[in-house]
Amino acid sequence: MRPDAAPSKRTFRIRRALVFGCAAVLVVVLVVVGCAIGGVFGRGGTTGGTGGASTSSSSKGIGKTGKTAGAADGAKSDKKPEDRSADTSKSAAQSGAKAGKTGKPDADNDASALDKAAGTLTDAKRAVILKKAEEAAAASGKARVDLTYCVATKGKVGDLDTFATQAYEALNDTRGWPRAGVTFTQGDAADGNCDFTLILSEARYLPEYDAGCSAEYSCRVGDDVIINWDRWRTGTAGWLKAGGTLRRYREMAVNHEVGHRLGHIDNETPCAGDGKPAALMQQQSKGLNGCTPNEWPLDSELWTQ
Repeated sequence: MRPDAAPSKRTFRIRRALVFGCAAVLVVVLVVVGCAIGGVFGRGGTTGGTGGASTSSSSKGIGKTGKTAGAADGAKSDKKPEDRSADTSKSAAQSGAKAGKTGKPDADNDASALDKAAGTLTDAKRAVILKKAEEAAAASGKARVDLTYCVATKGKVGDLDTFATQAYEALNDTRGWPRAGVTFTQGDAADGNCDFTLILSEARYLPEYDAGCSAEYSCRVGDDVIINWDRWRTGTAGWLKAGGTLRRYREMAVNHEVGHRLGHIDNETPCAGDGKPAALMQQQSKGLNGCTPNEWPLDSELWTQ
């Protein structure tokens, strides 16, 4: 080899080393840059992760809420059936109490409210009620009977007019005795033309009318039909518990006792079976025997003597 060739080879090797070195440096740079870029994107992912953490946090929040709700539901479901039933009954009772403050149920069971609503009937209103009763009586096909009755009180029993109003409406209701051909007109005792007298009496006076009358209930003696003041104010526990109302009890008491005046006797028609309407002449104040409260004569009771 010529002496001047060695430097050329050395130069070549140096250049080659430089090229490879630069390439290596470039590779390192690229790797570093790539890592750097990856780090940037990684940090971007972390930011997204924070959002995810927030979402996860929200999810955890929902999870806790769900867990709490589930626990609450679990607590409810852990109650015995009778406990849940008691809660339901209590809720229903509370709802009923609220409704009663403004609705019909309380008005029908409150003696003072019933008396206040009754007031005094005008002659015009009496005429309308009587006309409907007469039409029902005529349509019944039964022998027509027109009875005049007088109204009286004994003892401290409140206003006579409110009692008279409720009695007149009950007796001439088209669901009642008019279906047996009977209508009723309120007369004046001073005229002496009363077929019977309807009396609202303090309970303590009932036995004075007859030994068979009790201070616990209403009674009929001859032409005196006596309504017990205590029952007029409260009805009976069994009647109300069976679903009756005080308004209906008053109608039943008047129609039942006047039924005696028409010739009917107590318990002439027994209860027809559980859930069936009681006969009007059944002694419903003393017990319903499985029947339901009823203030109007049954079809089988539409007769008079």
